[in-house]
Amino acid sequence: MAFAREDFWRGAYAAWWMYLVALAVISLALGATAGGYLFAVVLYAGLFGAPVAFVATVVWSLPAYGLGRALRRVASPVVHVASFALLGGAVGASTMSIFLAVMGSGSIVDPMFAPFAFAPILTVPLAWWRAWRRSLRADRGRPSPAPADPDAAAEDAILDAEPPASDPPR
Repeated sequence: MAFAREDFWRGAYAAWWMYLVALAVISLALGATAGGYLFAVVLYAGLFGAPVAFVATVVWSLPAYGLGRALRRVASPVVHVASFALLGGAVGASTMSIFLAVMGSGSIVDPMFAPFAFAPILTVPLAWWRAWRRSLRADRGRPSPAPADPDAAAEDAILDAEPPASDPPR
């Protein structure tokens, strides 16, 4: 698989928008159960959540890129998903802890804040998976550069042997 820089940035963008979707769902669920504070919860999450999530995406992109590079020779998607889930946990816990410290209120174990802190455990590996699948599909349509390692060569040989999805079966 030829994982290019644009694939990485697509994955980072996907992690951000997936978190925004999770933010909206969590805000609506918490607001609906918060006894009439729906508007306040949604407004608070929208005003602070989207920009904080963007900054967290930018700040944590370098460690995510490093993790991806470190795992480039690991063929198992399960290892990648687990690793990026752990990274998502670190992103969520640290970002929410810093945010709450700056705001001077709450804790990440507070039921009102915990879902926001732990949502990246799902959104970061989902974004990796989406970028991975997209990269594999793109490999089928573009010539691969000379692989740097034998694992990549074996994977490319398997993908090159498969007929493109647009060709009718014979």
